[in-house]
Amino acid sequence: MKKVLLIVALLIISTTVIFAAQPTKGVGVGLTTGFPIHVGPQVEYNFGPATAYLALGYQSHGGNYFFLRVGGDYNFQSPFINNNWKTDIYLSVGGQFDMAFTKGGNDIMIGVPVTWSWHTEKVPIKVFAKAGPSVIISTVKYTWLGTTTTDTSAGLGFVGSIGALYYFDI
Repeated sequence: MKKVLLIVALLIISTTVIFAAQPTKGVGVGLTTGFPIHVGPQVEYNFGPATAYLALGYQSHGGNYFFLRVGGDYNFQSPFINNNWKTDIYLSVGGQFDMAFTKGGNDIMIGVPVTWSWHTEKVPIKVFAKAGPSVIISTVKYTWLGTTTTDTSAGLGFVGSIGALYYFDI
């Protein structure tokens, strides 16, 4: 799945002019994947100074989980300009709340990622990479000798995602 997403992203980028554009306001729909291993659709609403997003999907982190992510970012208005690539990269900082559910346990992650995004000029597409620290709270249920026990643990972790969104003007 990651290879397919990478190939699609490369085809989109190679068929458009390699110049950056201003971020598109409206609703973005696309795919996201990353670490902890997850993949699924994402919907994002960009209303200028901030964005809000929702992602659903599948996560594999010690088990097979249903994955739900809710988050928001503050968008810096001026881009980071890379003269070597002749493109502008926009930065955002925000927070996200991830929940992963399975029959045997649940994971909750609260993260503070930084997002680097690039917007195509002719087609309203956003390509992004997101990474940052997170706090992970896990509960695991197991049965041994007829007794069901639930263990809870917490720790620090890392969250990272890449993806692409197509924007619709509303």
